[in-house]
Order: sequence, then C-alpha cells, then structure tokens
Amino acid sequence: MGGPSDRRNNARGWRLRGQRWPVSLSTLCAGVLLLIVASACADQNTVYLDDDAGAGPRVAYVSSDRAVLRTDPIIIASEIEWPAAGQRLTVLERTAKQDTIDGSADFWYRVRQDSGVEGWIFGTSLSFSPQEMAQNVKGRKKEIEEALPGIWWEIEGDGSTGYRRIVFKNNTFYYSYGNRLENSGTFEITDDLKIKLSSPTGIGQELDVRKVGLEYRIFSAIDNFNYVFRPAPEEKEYLEQTNPVEENESDDS
Repeated sequence: MGGPSDRRNNARGWRLRGQRWPVSLSTLCAGVLLLIVASACADQNTVYLDDDAGAGPRVAYVSSDRAVLRTDPIIIASEIEWPAAGQRLTVLERTAKQDTIDGSADFWYRVRQDSGVEGWIFGTSLSFSPQEMAQNVKGRKKEIEEALPGIWWEIEGDGSTGYRRIVFKNNTFYYSYGNRLENSGTFEITDDLKIKLSSPTGIGQELDVRKVGLEYRIFSAIDNFNYVFRPAPEEKEYLEQTNPVEENESDDS
C-alpha cells in the first residue's frame, strides 16, 4: 500500500507504462480547444479565393439567363436578384464541396456585383474566362436568333393576352398596339443578349430576352410599367395575322 507521497503523485498525473505524466486543468482545456479548432478547419464549408492562394478564378461572367443570386449556397435560399447574362462578377469564395442541381455538379460561388451587391450563385451559371464567355454568348445569340421570328403577344398580369404585340421577321421588327402598327425598323442582338431596336417604341428600345421554363420571354420596363411578351401559340386565330405593312398602308389611305 503506497504512502502519502505516492497518492499525491497519482492525483496529479496519469500512469502510463509505469511513468507518471503531470497534467494540469489548463493543459487539458488547451488540448480540447485545439481538437475543436482542428475539427472545424477540417470540416470548413468554404474556400476563400485570395489573389495569392491560387485556389480559383477571381473574375467570372454570368453565362445563363436563368442565373439567380441567393443569400446562401443552397437552392432553397432566398433570391436576391437575377443578374443579366454577360455581367462581370468578382468572385470572393466558393463552397468546399460540390452540390448537384438538375443533374449537374458544381460549386457555389460567393460573388460581388459592380453595384456592391453580394450573394451566392451556382457554378453552372458562370463562365471563368473571356474566351469561354465569348463562345457561350455566340451560342446563346444563335439560339435567340432562331427563337425570335414570329409573333410575340403581351401577357397581362392575370395571364391573359394584352393588346400589344411585336413581330420579328427577316431582321425587321413591327410593333403594334391593337390593330394599328406603331413603329417598325431593324433590330440586333447585343453581346449582353438584349434586343436593340433601331427606333423607339411604346415598350422601349432595348428589350431583355430570357428563357422561362422551356421557352423564351421578352421583358421591358419603361415609365414604371413592366411588359412581358411570349411567343404566339401555334393556333390559327393567333398566327393568321394581317401583314403589318399592309395594316399601316390601309390606315394611311
């Protein structure tokens, strides 16, 4: 049976293979804290993309017309806004692990717009080089050019068809209100994927075109009014329209 000295030593230390290891309360706390910090570092959720880190690109371009800026790197997070295709963004950080959305795996990136607004955007909506962006814009332009020809009707807030319509045909547009042609001219699709009309109309001179679901929509905002147009359904009552030029000539006669 040990004496008082042995009992004191046992109380102050651990016995391992016949050796005593002095342990204080402060040492134990420091060890636990170190384990917690190490665990947190191992499980960190994001990676900061510093200039010297080489962890990723510092600049990105919006490559999708369905890009959404969100408050957090998760698909159900609140939407901040919808950055336009072609917009240049500063990349601040990304998630450490990839997410999968609609069958596509990529990282979430926290970005800052020129306006200072920050948020998270999924990687499939971004391009990381001017060359990649230029190629993407070229393909998107062609897709829009193929979708534009035909009649586009205004959609009212309740989903009904409005009185305004715009027709795109042979690089020419015709804007009408009711049965009267109000203006016509040429148009072009810009590098930021907008429709620029050669002359002003009642819905403006520069129109946004974005994909909603499986089809495109045309958007315009002027004088605090918002307008939305969709392609005319392939039904006889919509497609059998009088030639816009003939309408104008009959009104002037």
